[in-house]
Amino acid sequence: MLNKSNPNLSEVFTNSAIQKLGECLNNALQRYEQDNIKISADYASLTDLENAETEEDFLEAIAKFLRRYHSRVKKLEEAGEENIPQISSEELKKVIELIEKNEKERGQRKGLKIIKAALISYALVSWKK
Repeated sequence: MLNKSNPNLSEVFTNSAIQKLGECLNNALQRYEQDNIKISADYASLTDLENAETEEDFLEAIAKFLRRYHSRVKKLEEAGEENIPQISSEELKKVIELIEKNEKERGQRKGLKIIKAALISYALVSWKK
C-alpha cells in the first residue's frame, strides 16, 4: 500500500528550485584556494538551515546564506571562476511556495523537515561533472 506522503516527498526532491538552492549550498561548502584568494567553506549556513525549527527561522537562515553566498560569488568571479551556481528570485519564490504548501498539507514541523532534508541532501552531493 502506498504511503500518502510519498508523492509530497517526491515533489520536494524533484523540485528544480530546491535542487538549485542545494547546488548553491554545495558550492558554499567547498573551500577555494587559488593564488592569493582563499575562501573558506560556509558550514555556518548548513548548521543554520539544519537547526531552523519554524518557517520564519528557515527563511532567516536562507537569507543569511544568500548574503554570504553573494559575497562568495563575487570573490569567485573576481578570481576568474565561471559557471558558479546561482539561484534566481523566481526560484526562491518557488522554494517559499513549496514550504508553505508542505506546511499546509503536513503541518509546520513535518513540512519543513522534508524541505530541509531535500535541501541538505542536495547540498552534500557532488555536482561537478
